[in-house]
Amino acid sequence: MSTRELDNAMSFLQKSRRAHKRFSVNLPVIVRSGGTDAAGQIHNLSLGGMFVVFPGQAVLGDQFECLLSLPGVEPSPVPVEVRWFVPRSAEATACGVKFLSMPDKMLKAIVELSSDANLR
Repeated sequence: MSTRELDNAMSFLQKSRRAHKRFSVNLPVIVRSGGTDAAGQIHNLSLGGMFVVFPGQAVLGDQFECLLSLPGVEPSPVPVEVRWFVPRSAEATACGVKFLSMPDKMLKAIVELSSDANLR
């Protein structure tokens, strides 16, 4: 690996560090994109985003809504942006999304779900 490639890799790693600690969950989510709803699964969650798997395709930068159903809170649509993704197949996508905005009640529910004292 050249020095330039190493510098680029280090720069990417520094920029991609998460601002919020994630914790594992297994929760349902509805992904709303292009006028259609698809049932998906949340595999980890933080105050800033989540890792979700759902039918369909996504690419870096895609924006759509996720209908979050967190314990103790009425389901709410939350706008998200795809920050990274792992193509699963032609029928499904696994991706990390960033929350573009979040109702206070959802933030509180995420904190309550977390067993990490650093989020409280």
